[in-house]
Amino acid sequence: VILVSMNYRNNIMGFLSHPLLTQESPNHSSGNYGLLDLIACLKWVQGNIAQFGGDPGKVTIFGQSSGGESVNLLVASPLAQGLFQQAIGESGGAFGMRKPKTLAEGEKSGAEFCSQLGSTLAELRSKSAVELFASVPPATEPIIDGWFLPADVYDIFKRGRQNDVRTITGSNDAEKVPMGDFMVTEWAILQARTGKAKAYQYRFTQVPPAASGVAAGATHGAEVQYAFHNLDLMGKDWTEADRKAEEIMST
Repeated sequence: VILVSMNYRNNIMGFLSHPLLTQESPNHSSGNYGLLDLIACLKWVQGNIAQFGGDPGKVTIFGQSSGGESVNLLVASPLAQGLFQQAIGESGGAFGMRKPKTLAEGEKSGAEFCSQLGSTLAELRSKSAVELFASVPPATEPIIDGWFLPADVYDIFKRGRQNDVRTITGSNDAEKVPMGDFMVTEWAILQARTGKAKAYQYRFTQVPPAASGVAAGATHGAEVQYAFHNLDLMGKDWTEADRKAEEIMST
């Protein structure tokens, strides 16, 4: 495996929607800039990964928690068509409580936030990051912008308009993340119903050793160290069962 990790803009830098930004855009959209960063990175992979011994025809995107949500959104986006062939979503998705807002909803909250900073884009862009974050920013999150995301993710999958790629989704036994199990299950079911590529679902139950006290179970994020085959870097009292789980999941 050749692993490519990517940065993307977040919070108001990555997901601020505003009527003036929509008006200026040739695509009549605003927000989702962080997700467009991921598209740019995947295009870079397509154009450059062969130089590193990689295969642009065998790209797997994967993410955990909000990363799983990003993977779900990329699978749903027409802009990501052909940029990957497989997807893994761990403990996250864009269904239920994480359903993207509409462009109108994003513009409304963005405009309300920006009203205290300036009335033109030039004024807003003249502000420093410190000034922008001096006030409590709005709830910035992915939106149905009509370009990166043309419709609600559920509707895209229901109509079979997602990128039809082999998919693995799953969650952990003691997530405590609202609707986490529902989201990955919904994702797998919809892909199985409307796509031709196979969908698989896992349930992670291995409880890692606790640093101190009693282990809390296979909680949110517990699988990541196993997936990366990084148990030896964690300095815990790993068991043979942990090693077996690590080998299975990383493979």
